[in-house]
Amino acid sequence: WKGIWIAAESGTPARAVANGRVAWAGWMHRYGLVVILEHAGGYYSLYGHAERSLRRVGEWVEAGATVVTAGDSGGQPRSGVYLELRSGADALDPIAWLQPRD
Repeated sequence: WKGIWIAAESGTPARAVANGRVAWAGWMHRYGLVVILEHAGGYYSLYGHAERSLRRVGEWVEAGATVVTAGDSGGQPRSGVYLELRSGADALDPIAWLQPRD
């Protein structure tokens, strides 16, 4: 993994880290149900192991909008969301992109 695991109860909303367009949504080996957002400047965010996708390919998403709900798809033993960020092919530290919860 190049990202982080965020433990959460099944059904918990996972929100977009920035404005973007849904580039891909579907099942991915070892990642379960995944939604990938494409952001300005060649950045991408991947939300994996979801219980449910709330977005379709081509849809524009605002920062903070719910993208998926936490789950355990893809063989995870616990519920949550896997978050990975990339600049092109290079993995980034996702912590800098996250905002504190209110």
